[in-house]
Amino acid sequence: MLKRSDLDRLGPIIWLMTAILIAGCEATPAGAPQLPVPDVGPARLALVATLDAWKSGRRIAGSIGSKPQIGIVDSLRAERPLIGYEVLGVLSVVDKARPFAVRLDLDEPRESVTVRYLVMGQDPLWVFRQEDFDMMLHWEHKMPPPEPDQSPEATTDKPRVPGSG
Repeated sequence: MLKRSDLDRLGPIIWLMTAILIAGCEATPAGAPQLPVPDVGPARLALVATLDAWKSGRRIAGSIGSKPQIGIVDSLRAERPLIGYEVLGVLSVVDKARPFAVRLDLDEPRESVTVRYLVMGQDPLWVFRQEDFDMMLHWEHKMPPPEPDQSPEATTDKPRVPGSG
């Protein structure tokens, strides 16, 4: 059972927790922050900077540049070298994103693909490949292939019955 002295010590903590809960429950809109859609010029420059970095050998996503800083989310970079690219054009704005159609000339194996990139934010500007953005929205990720020494039983979700082999 709590003593009066314990309650006196807990009083300020209870008031602080109540204030935090009340402040956290203010009527703020949920969802994406109210950032404006990036202008076409800075968005295109950010996209070109990320593709140029990839073409010059920087295959790890992350961030580049400053003023504005550019964040890169593109899992394809790590998988294949970029030989060349062409920004085919700007597309219609989707939510808070400025989309672009881009033709990528990839190597290992040599192939040309058309992909969509989304540029979001102000500083930093974020450049997402559409496929990676969609996976993030659905809490998905690429699954690595199973290890060669794994048996089919090791990759199944079914429980094993003792003594069944």
